[in-house]
Amino acid sequence: MRNFIFILLFSFTTTLTAQQIAVLQYGGGGDWYSNPTALPNLATFCNQEINTAIDATVASVTPSSVDLFDYPYAEEIGIVIQQHFQTLQRFAIKKLTPR
Repeated sequence: MRNFIFILLFSFTTTLTAQQIAVLQYGGGGDWYSNPTALPNLATFCNQEINTAIDATVASVTPSSVDLFDYPYAEEIGIVIQQHFQTLQRFAIKKLTPR
């Protein structure tokens, strides 16, 4: 019963607001800005084809920012430097751990 209520609440809240996705921005140049239309196109495609509510405006967030945890999905392109590894590891664990 508790799982059913959680799924019902989750379904209700995700239909009311769009989820915003992010791209990881890191210093030193690289690939994070290489294809600015990829994620907006993916969001638009998913919204049209599988009836999701993903905001096509993509945010950029740094790996060291606490704002990283506000996004359900963050795309990382390129090489992760050691100083950001622990934050990204916590992000992955938080997103993959069942609630």
